[in-house]
Order: sequence, then structure tokens, then C-alpha cells
Amino acid sequence: MSVLLALAVGAVWGATDTVSEIGVKRAATAQHALGHWKSLLQSPLFVLAQAANWAASAALAALLGSAQLHTLGPLANAASLATSALAGQLFGAPQQLRLLLPDLACVAAGVVLCAE
Repeated sequence: MSVLLALAVGAVWGATDTVSEIGVKRAATAQHALGHWKSLLQSPLFVLAQAANWAASAALAALLGSAQLHTLGPLANAASLATSALAGQLFGAPQQLRLLLPDLACVAAGVVLCAE
């Protein structure tokens, strides 16, 4: 069950990452930092994506209290990378798909290093 939750958290992270980027691009009208943050906080795409991301992070933190970090952390990261690449493809960012295999190879290497 914890593996499925880690994969679900990673999927939420990946999807919300892509949606947040879209919200940032739509809100990128302000020239100064305060105006930019105000614009971001008025963007429903950005705010909802961040809220979902934070909720998923809290779920993973609660899960990690009773599970093995060296397994669940990389699983969540791999699911996040894969979902982000697929969501990017859906929303018109095909370069993310090109980077998926190297990213997953780095996650796999991390799993091997953590398992030792």
C-alpha cells in the first residue's frame, strides 16, 4: 500500500509541476517581485496546483514515518518525473519527454546507492 501511495504522490507532484508552470507563464506580467507574487497568487492554476502539491508532500511525509525512505523517496521521484514529462507532452512541452530516460536513470542509480 505504501508503494502505491508513493507512486500517487509522485504523480500528483509531476502533474502539479506542469500546471504550476502554466500558471506562472500566464501570471508573468509583472516587472517586479512583489507584483509577480501578487499575480501568481491571483492565478487559480498556480494556487490550486501548489495546494495539491503541498497536500501530496504532507501525505508522503506522514508515510515516511512508517516506511523505508530509500524505497519510497525514489519511487515518488520517478513517478513525478514520468508524470511531469507526460503532462508536459500533453500541454505542449515535448522537450521534457526527451529528458525522461536520463532522469529515470539517475533515480535508478540513487536507488542502487541508497540500497547499499
